[in-house]
Amino acid sequence: MVRALTVPARIVVGFVPDTRAGVRFHIAVRNFIGLTHIRPSRPYGSAVENEAKGNAVLDSLAEPTRSRPARITPQEKRCSQA
Repeated sequence: MVRALTVPARIVVGFVPDTRAGVRFHIAVRNFIGLTHIRPSRPYGSAVENEAKGNAVLDSLAEPTRSRPARITPQEKRCSQA
């Protein structure tokens, strides 16, 4: 007996960063995944939505840009996610 699971998928074939935003590839992917979880076909509930939004905010605060250093340290980010 064979079991198979078929799911829709998105494949990233390219990435052109927005130089004004300064968002790197891994942050863009994580934010995209967060949006996928925020808008599912069946609602997850406010706790999951808030967690995805919070993780996206922490990612942007921990990421330095060309014009400024990171606003929080990696340790502060980990403590905020606990």
